[in-house]
Amino acid sequence: MFIYFCYAYAFWIGSVYVEKQFWNHGKDRPYSGGDSIGVFFAVIIGLFSLALISNQFKAYIECKVAAKFAFDVIDRKPPIPLDDPKAE
Repeated sequence: MFIYFCYAYAFWIGSVYVEKQFWNHGKDRPYSGGDSIGVFFAVIIGLFSLALISNQFKAYIECKVAAKFAFDVIDRKPPIPLDDPKAE
């Protein structure tokens, strides 16, 4: 329901900008309906992209954990000293 309220709010603000002839500094003209739709879809696509990044973030964390285990094995001191002549 919150998403639908955000959609409605975005379209309402866009209609206010078009009706009140707010100045679009990027295009040097007043806002149009196309500008409102363009901004709306840019925000929606950006939000979907942020939602999809959670899967990659999970994989990144798993890789960090696996790397820590690998580096712990590499840095581990063996229990038998390697330079002890009695160890042979």
